[in-house]
Amino acid sequence: NSSQVAQLPASLPQQPAKPLGLGTGVEVIRLERPGAHTDSPYRSPWAAKRANPRLAKAPSSDTALAHRLVSEADVLARLKHPGIIGYRGLLIDSSLGVATSLLMQFGGRSLMEAIEERQEEGRGFDQPPTQPFDSEFIVSMATQAAEALRYLHYEQKLMHGDLKSANLLLTDDGRLRMCDFGSALPLSGDALEAPPGAEFRGTELWAAPEALRTDRFGHKADMWSLGMVLYELLTLDLPHGDLFLRRADETACSLSVSRASDRLTDEERSIDESLDDLLSSRLGTRPPLPAWLLPSSARCRGLTAFERLTEIDPAVRLSAVQLLQLLAE
Repeated sequence: NSSQVAQLPASLPQQPAKPLGLGTGVEVIRLERPGAHTDSPYRSPWAAKRANPRLAKAPSSDTALAHRLVSEADVLARLKHPGIIGYRGLLIDSSLGVATSLLMQFGGRSLMEAIEERQEEGRGFDQPPTQPFDSEFIVSMATQAAEALRYLHYEQKLMHGDLKSANLLLTDDGRLRMCDFGSALPLSGDALEAPPGAEFRGTELWAAPEALRTDRFGHKADMWSLGMVLYELLTLDLPHGDLFLRRADETACSLSVSRASDRLTDEERSIDESLDDLLSSRLGTRPPLPAWLLPSSARCRGLTAFERLTEIDPAVRLSAVQLLQLLAE
C-alpha cells in the first residue's frame, strides 16, 4: 500500500542519472532520499523504474508504460519475502493522473554483473576460467532463489515469468533478491499452471521449451529459467551464448553493411537466416557443458541441480520444493 510509505519524492531526476538496469522502454535508477531515517524499513537508497528518457520525449504521457508500472506495483505490493525486492510506492503525475515511476527497495547489483566481472576476453568455451565461482556460492544462490520461488509459486500462486541473472540482485553480503515482476502470471490448479492462452513474455535464452513452443506452461517454466541461471554461474557464459553472440555480431555487421550500401547480398541474408534458424532450434534445450567442468566434483550439487532443472519434460523437472531438498542433501 503506497499510502503506508513515508516521504515519497515529489519528482525524480531526468538527466543525468546512471541507470542500474535497462528494460523495454524503461530504466532503473538509484534514488537517494535526503533525510530518510536510517532505522526505517523504508530507508534510502531506493530504486526507481521509469520510462527511459533517452527513448521517450514525454514519458509521463505513455499510458501503456503507466499500465505496466501499475500492474507490476500490484504484484510487488502483495509480496513479502526476504528474497524478493520490497515495494515502496508509485510516483503519480498529478496533472495527468498516470503513474510515472515504480519505487522499490534498492537491492544491489545484478547477478549478471557479478558473472560478467569474472568473464575474460578471448577465453574459449573449453578453457577453464581463472576465477570460477566456488561451490558454496553457487549452492547459496540456488537455495536463495529456490526459497523465493517456493514462496511465489505455492503461497502466492504466481510465476515470475522472466527469471534470469539480470533479474536477481546481489548485495555485498551475499543476499539474493528477485526483481522485475512485469511478466508475472497467476497460477492455478494442482499443476500450478498459467491461465489458458496466457502470453509468455520471458527472455528467450532463459525460456523453457513448453513456454516457447506451447500454450501450456506454469511454475516449472520458472524452474527451467533458474537452471539457465545455474548454467551461467557454473560456466560464466550465457546459455547458448556462442550462437547468440555470433548472431548479434552478424546482425551488427549486416546493419553496418545495409546502412553503407542500402542492401544486403543474398549470401549475407542467408548467413543471418541460418544463424537465426540454428539459434531457434537450440532455444529451450539444455546447453552443452564445457569439458573442463564435467569432471569437477567440487561443483557436484550445482551440476546435478542444473541437470534436474533442465529436463525437457516439465513433469520430470524439479519444483522449488524438490530443489531445496536436493540442495540440502
